[in-house]
Amino acid sequence: MYICEFKRDLATSLVRSCKEVIASLPASICDASIYSFSLYCASGCTSFGVAFSTLEALNKKNENLANSDAQKLINKLSAAEWPFVNYGFELFKDSNDLVDGLYNTLYEGVFEDVVIDPNAKTADLTKISTDCFIESISNAFVKLKSDSDFSSKKFIGDPFFGLQFGDPSPNELRMMENVSELVNSPEWHEEALKAFNGLSRKHIGI
Repeated sequence: MYICEFKRDLATSLVRSCKEVIASLPASICDASIYSFSLYCASGCTSFGVAFSTLEALNKKNENLANSDAQKLINKLSAAEWPFVNYGFELFKDSNDLVDGLYNTLYEGVFEDVVIDPNAKTADLTKISTDCFIESISNAFVKLKSDSDFSSKKFIGDPFFGLQFGDPSPNELRMMENVSELVNSPEWHEEALKAFNGLSRKHIGI
């Protein structure tokens, strides 16, 4: 396996599946405004789906939180608080299979274009896979945006994009931040950093 080919193929597969998801959004939100659309992953990006939310759902969730700006921000930008999570997961089989292949090759250490130290530690291998996912996912969103897949009236003018996990680890939060920086406007990314910091504090019990 060539890592460069994996990253290209994964991005292409994610784009194709996301287009299918957008084409099959539920009729129940036909009059709603989608403000967030992210890839939703199991730990290690071993499986993909989509998570998204609408302005209407966000307003309803926040209506009784008058004095809790931090929680409002988490509700806004954390998929764990959104009404649609892991949506369309059945459309991402090809992407999941590609990731399985990456992990198999990674732990065998037999890439054609990257030399892996036979004494590499788990952290070293994790960095290789993490970098692959960040690049592929970011490139997928760049392609979707350039293809105007979010230009329909179903979406607000500048949606929030990214990568989400149900209960992100510190490394997964860093992945979320890195993808956000690459795919979002500076305004969205600034909000995302604040929200993800709130998630990190909750994760360690602060």
